[in-house]
Amino acid sequence: NVPNNYKILFLSGGGQGQFAAVPLNLISRTGSADYVVTGAWSAKAAKEAKKYGKVNLVLPPTDRYVEIPDQSTWKLDPNASYVHICTNETIHGIEFDFIPDTKVVPLVADMSSNFMSKKIDVSKVVAKKDRSKMNIPFRIGSLNGDDVLEKEFLKGAEALGLIQLKGHRYLKF
Repeated sequence: NVPNNYKILFLSGGGQGQFAAVPLNLISRTGSADYVVTGAWSAKAAKEAKKYGKVNLVLPPTDRYVEIPDQSTWKLDPNASYVHICTNETIHGIEFDFIPDTKVVPLVADMSSNFMSKKIDVSKVVAKKDRSKMNIPFRIGSLNGDDVLEKEFLKGAEALGLIQLKGHRYLKF
């Protein structure tokens, strides 16, 4: 039941590359982002995001992930550029059974392992134009991409040592 005003693209890329792509595209609004770390994947995403801005860990750090704490206990920053969650932590066996209410702060949901597995109220997740920057690879410039812009973007990424982008079709190492 995908709404008619949405497009789903299956492109090459990979989840870990999006750990860098999300903050590179979104963190600049305020310079900080909230990360709800509930397992290994969201922890890796938060670690990568620290390269690009201030990361607020919404939950106390732990080595033992067993549940998703009630949202009323989260320490969200109302000035964050976005809130990041991983909806299904496959390593620790933890899955969100709700989409958090982040008020006016955009929500980025890594749904790489449970994408389209159930109905989701997509109106709660990042503005439509930004959704492809979640854990689904994106094209720069438009739906069909812009090869010149992508080459320029990746040249800058290579200069910064962003190894997450190594497998991209234009990046040569």
